[in-house]
Amino acid sequence: MAYGPTDAYEDGTVASPAADSAHSVVLANLVGGLEYHYQIPATDAVGGTTTTADATFIAALPDNDPPVISDVQVTPGDTSAVVTWTTDEPATSFAEYGLTGSFGDSVSSAALTTNHQLMIPNLAPETTYVFAVASTDAAGNTATAPGGTFATTAPAPTVLVSDEFDGLALDPAVWTFVNPFGDAAVSM
Repeated sequence: MAYGPTDAYEDGTVASPAADSAHSVVLANLVGGLEYHYQIPATDAVGGTTTTADATFIAALPDNDPPVISDVQVTPGDTSAVVTWTTDEPATSFAEYGLTGSFGDSVSSAALTTNHQLMIPNLAPETTYVFAVASTDAAGNTATAPGGTFATTAPAPTVLVSDEFDGLALDPAVWTFVNPFGDAAVSM
């Protein structure tokens, strides 16, 4: 393949050594945003040659922009919380949290996504935590967003059910008859 900024193909040629019908080459040192011309010559097994017409492509610009983080939200429970946010491009998910701004703990996911969700486990009930989130795109650009604070909820009350045992019969709303061998009966 001959290539360059003009149809004189000043940047030289790159060859694919494979002797099959599918080829690929790597073009190095391209300038992002610049239009390049190229032609592809081919030779078959018996020496017949052909060359494509001049064609062009525009080299991709390098990605130097970090993802944009938005809509950061936390849904706390009594011993865990779920933090969610969105990014404008696929990126990883990282959240750090703790009792102070120095954090101390973190959770993460290496999956590239635009809709991020992480579960923060092992929290104390009725406690205020500080958190922040970050995402890194495929090009290695990282964005960080201060999340703020959230408070875990109070634990759900434990409900104990009791039978007063003050009568001759058991309360069937509290007790269940289990007969694993199928050889007994109960009457209430």
